[in-house]
Amino acid sequence: DSSEEIIEVNHKAKDKKVEYLTPFNDKYHGYNIALTDGLRANTSWSNQLWQGWDGKNMEVIVDLGEKQKIQKISLGLLADQGSWIFFPKKIQFFSSNNGSDYQQIYETEIEATSKLKNAAIKDFGNSFLYLNARYIKVVATPIEALPEWHSAAGDTGVWIFADEIIVE
Repeated sequence: DSSEEIIEVNHKAKDKKVEYLTPFNDKYHGYNIALTDGLRANTSWSNQLWQGWDGKNMEVIVDLGEKQKIQKISLGLLADQGSWIFFPKKIQFFSSNNGSDYQQIYETEIEATSKLKNAAIKDFGNSFLYLNARYIKVVATPIEALPEWHSAAGDTGVWIFADEIIVE
């Protein structure tokens, strides 16, 4: 809905460089900046504030430019199940100071096939007591196929839509 207000958020990853280890789908490109532009997308998946991955992991690295004290990392995601867009089944965050040696700092599994009544946006993440890092790697793993209750049950063309990696 274009009448929904676009919300701007300030955070440590805003306007930072993103390296795409798995490329997003060109149709849902988010102008190549959606993950760190500071703009929060609404539930309209077609508004180009989202970046979409079709049937493959979303795997990206954010370069914060220098070591930063980090207290929280979250990933904004969309589920619009009628449009084949589901929350991922697993999300992982990794940190590094040199860009090559990464340590996993967070992992969560999501019951992504639960049926939702409406499109939904949710931030998935974790708070930390103290973390120092320059690079943040984010991996989101899609469900393998549309669930049996879906009108296209079994199809593997499941989308992940992400809009912002927030680092605080």
